[in-house]
Amino acid sequence: MTFELVSSILLAVSLLFYSTLEVWLAPNNNSFFKDLKKKMIFLLPLFTLSFAVHYFFFVQ
Repeated sequence: MTFELVSSILLAVSLLFYSTLEVWLAPNNNSFFKDLKKKMIFLLPLFTLSFAVHYFFFVQ
């Protein structure tokens, strides 16, 4: 169970990191702190959803 939990957390974090790069490095959003609130509104539910999917399908 520990391996599945750690792997699901790592996978969710990697998805979050990838989506963060996609949002922050988009051509129209070159600044790191430009519209940070809008980016967090998009990224935090994505992280929660990805963690929930991997936890419920791979851990339990």
